[in-house]
Amino acid sequence: MTGYVLQAIGYGIVQFFGTNLIFMIIGLAIKGVALATAAGLLIPMIGDVIEYGERKTGKRLDRLTNAVATCGIKIGTGLGAALVGWMLAWGNYVANAAVQAGKLLSAQIIPNPE
Repeated sequence: MTGYVLQAIGYGIVQFFGTNLIFMIIGLAIKGVALATAAGLLIPMIGDVIEYGERKTGKRLDRLTNAVATCGIKIGTGLGAALVGWMLAWGNYVANAAVQAGKLLSAQIIPNPE
């Protein structure tokens, strides 16, 4: 939980002080460290779910639990990547353009160059 709270703090710093380079670096560093601690615990938690399920039901469902977890991870990763593409399309992103559309900059998909 501490990792998730620190991630939220890091995101907040970047969101509210994103125009200041020092604050942006500090916010990204906090977010990165917090993400590493939280992400490092996700895979071992699958084993905890298996153990808990066995204790509650008396049945050990290793393969089913791992299959569902892997499927969820793949779907979530795919949707996350698609969301980035959809946001860029919504903001009228043009690859290799010298200047991007104002809508794109105001959506903060790309940092404002000011």
